Amino acid sequence: MILKDWMSKTNIVIDSGVLLEYYKLLLEVSKKNNVKERFKLFSDFLENKKLYVVPQVFAEIYSLLKRDAKKMESKLSYWLGKLRAHFSYLIEIHISKDDILEDNSFLKFGFTDIALSKVIHKDWIFLSNDQSLINLCNFEGLEAHHIEEIYFL
Repeated sequence: MILKDWMSKTNIVIDSGVLLEYYKLLLEVSKKNNVKERFKLFSDFLENKKLYVVPQVFAEIYSLLKRDAKKMESKLSYWLGKLRAHFSYLIEIHISKDDILEDNSFLKFGFTDIALSKVIHKDWIFLSNDQSLINLCNFEGLEAHHIEEIYFL
């Protein structure tokens, strides 16, 4: 029952690692069968969901894509062009710097992770590939799940 409950929730806070995985699957979807399967499962899960991010996630995504493009500017430009429409579907929520700095876990988790944890509401879920951040959210009474759970439903 719990599994079904979290799958049906429509408000999802998503971190940069999960978003990067989705974008890589999207960019590689035509290349391998296992990628197609993972992309379909991920896409089906995200269908009719509202995805929330903090501004820092956009900066992290850009940096990670740039790293993965291995400094080939044309590849990075191509990827960003393909992903531009997907960026517009994300709902951006700003958490003030002061709220982040006042959090007791700031020194351990930093700006992005603390901002993400502050965005999550009690009836929302957080989707991540960072187990320590998932643990922090669960400790604070927030529902958080690892991205891999989507693939084993």
